Amino acid sequence: EYVSEHPSAWAHFLTQDAASDTHRARSWGAWNRLGCDVLLTNPPFAGDIDEPDLLAAYESQQAQHSKKAVSREHLFVERAIDLLKPGGRLAIVLPQGILANTTATYLRSWLLQKCRVLGVVGLHQNAFAPYTGVKTAIIFLTKLEKPQKAPYNVFFAVSQSAGKDSSGRRSGETDYDEIAKSLNSFLASEGMPWVGKIEASAPGNISAEIVTSDEVLRTGRLDAEHYDPNTRRLERRLRSLSSETVGGQVEAKVPRFKRAAMREIAYIDISSVDQRTGLTHPECIAAEDAPSRASYLVSPGDVLVSTVRPERNVVAMITE
Repeated sequence: EYVSEHPSAWAHFLTQDAASDTHRARSWGAWNRLGCDVLLTNPPFAGDIDEPDLLAAYESQQAQHSKKAVSREHLFVERAIDLLKPGGRLAIVLPQGILANTTATYLRSWLLQKCRVLGVVGLHQNAFAPYTGVKTAIIFLTKLEKPQKAPYNVFFAVSQSAGKDSSGRRSGETDYDEIAKSLNSFLASEGMPWVGKIEASAPGNISAEIVTSDEVLRTGRLDAEHYDPNTRRLERRLRSLSSETVGGQVEAKVPRFKRAAMREIAYIDISSVDQRTGLTHPECIAAEDAPSRASYLVSPGDVLVSTVRPERNVVAMITE
């Protein structure tokens, strides 16, 4: 039989400040008033919730009026933050999609209002092999007492070595200790110790990037791969060399092939490209005989990159 009264052992970390203030949430009783100092967890990576009454208990979902079902891990993120007291710290393993996909933009926006993100570590694809190959990351954050308007720094790093192969067999050392050193050094420099006092140490020999919260808010991304330092150095170099962008020099929309508007066409497919020279040798056919994959019109100067059989490295320049 369920007893709503909380165990006496919970008394020291029950608070009125935790959780969403909705009728459904309040009905959870003592579970809605847990105020944890530190929470380490991961959500279930499967299943959707489509019960309107249950979704109504979650503050982050209130802007999602058009959504009939929500991934379980989305709700789990809010629940984990609810269980923290203000100033409490959370380390949570999340699927990459929550940090990068446009469908989770609303959740990241809500999270950035409620928490200060301290760091994100993108994990290797084999991190949880052989149990799952889902790309994941660990996000470290602290719950705010009130929204933080002043910009702050966020640590991003990507693990390049899980220390095992896709079957879960050991295949070398991990880079986790080096990432931990770099994260600890960053936290010490920011005056934001994770647990207790952190001694400043030499940063690990890894590829890490420090990004301002303003940039994170502007991009709407929390995946560490998006802030890869090598890519960012290249982007800065390119910007220093030119004020123009590729987007300013090309048409954003490629014209579509309309079968009824033409009688004869020069048809190009992957077999039309000479791999040695990159030149195209189209086949002249009647428009009505064109295969269904004939989709786009090309013009002199266009560069075609085959996404079929990429190992052949078929790239072609369309000439006059």
